[in-house]
Amino acid sequence: MLHSSISQTLLDREANFKKVYNTTYRRCRDIADRSYEQRNRHKLGQQLTVGQKVLKENHSLDLSKSQKLSQLRTGPYTVTKKITNTIYEIQPKS
Repeated sequence: MLHSSISQTLLDREANFKKVYNTTYRRCRDIADRSYEQRNRHKLGQQLTVGQKVLKENHSLDLSKSQKLSQLRTGPYTVTKKITNTIYEIQPKS
């Protein structure tokens, strides 16, 4: 058996360790959540409205030529229908 003073010291050390661990864990979770929000703030698609003019990313770039002067976006196009929060139907340029 341990002496009561030694066992109380061990209990105090364990309680202190749990307190430090929980505090550190909560702080790390808060930092991770803030980091996640910051990273995704500009990643998520913007809400568009029907009739709004938009530019379309040009994914058909010729990789054998220099990209410096090529058009990265085409348009403007008009949004004609909202399919989901991030998918829209656009009217072809006329």
